[in-house]
Amino acid sequence: MKLFSKCAAAGAFALATAACNPDRAVSTDSVGDPAYGVQLVLTGSNVPKGSVRFTFPRNAADPVQDTVRITVTGLDTLENGFYTVFLGDSSGSAFKRATGTLIVTRTDTVLNALGDPVPRARTDTTQNVSSFQLGGPRTSIQFVTTRAQSGLLPSDPIETVLITIEDNAQATTPSASRRPIFARRRQGTAVPATGVAFRTSQLRFGNYGGADPANDFVYIPTGRGRAYVRGSILIINDSSLTRPPLGYYYAAFAVKGDSARVPIDTVYLGEFTAPFPRRNLSLFNADSLIIDPLVQPEGQRAVLAASIRIDADTVSGLGPAANPFQGFTEVFVTLESKNKVPDRLGPVIVLRAALPDIVRLGRP
Repeated sequence: MKLFSKCAAAGAFALATAACNPDRAVSTDSVGDPAYGVQLVLTGSNVPKGSVRFTFPRNAADPVQDTVRITVTGLDTLENGFYTVFLGDSSGSAFKRATGTLIVTRTDTVLNALGDPVPRARTDTTQNVSSFQLGGPRTSIQFVTTRAQSGLLPSDPIETVLITIEDNAQATTPSASRRPIFARRRQGTAVPATGVAFRTSQLRFGNYGGADPANDFVYIPTGRGRAYVRGSILIINDSSLTRPPLGYYYAAFAVKGDSARVPIDTVYLGEFTAPFPRRNLSLFNADSLIIDPLVQPEGQRAVLAASIRIDADTVSGLGPAANPFQGFTEVFVTLESKNKVPDRLGPVIVLRAALPDIVRLGRP
């Protein structure tokens, strides 16, 4: 009994000593900085969309000439590429470059004399355009051409419209892969029985599939996930993303706001990678390659999981070292074109999460 008592007393003394040791964590102590998690909300805003109106003569005696009027929104400005319009047949085997009139309308919000916000539109028109780079979240693009303007022969079909992304402004044949915006005349609304003959088709954003419409890929934003802030570390974990169209990739941005959470600046956080422990696998080329077969199932247009981990020490433009995310109100998951400057936020926001006030203000 005496031996047991001595051992018990020694054990109790050692335990008490360990608990008082400032270099050793105990169950009642917090370990490291607290973490704050917020849910990502599916937004899917500003995905390219629009319509094409095909106007055509009913017979040889009809004075109406073939006219194509394209209206599209959600395009991004390209610094390293050119949107180019091609007209072709329904089989996808014969396309000719179109030349026409470009009408760019940008709508901004201004304050009137009473201090109320009102929209103000500015329209610029350019003739004899074959390619362009303009775009933006508040920009609408119209492109109008006729058979004569585009130099098409009477026998040249106008059944399909392609808006491709080309590396140079003089491309005469459409890119073999970057055909993200397209419309098929035969998928349009019915032609009226009388009056001017026309058919209106919806533009589709994704990948043009050639002769068979069943091969078309139409991009639909999907996804879910969470963002976590812990000290100087930000982690965004996504799942169930739609695989990007060819020429696009997923990126993340931090959004800085004023005291009313009105955005005033953005910081590019980079492209997504495979999740831990394979963060060394960038998903930048997941549009065209199977980067990680564990998250990109063969034969599916999906990225089952993606992640990005940011250490504030490696990203310029964030806040003070004590709280680098102070002043930032949101994080965005975006779909970006590979033909633009990476650190400029594009118009397509797929997912977003509002940062809690304890992170934004740097205090509870």
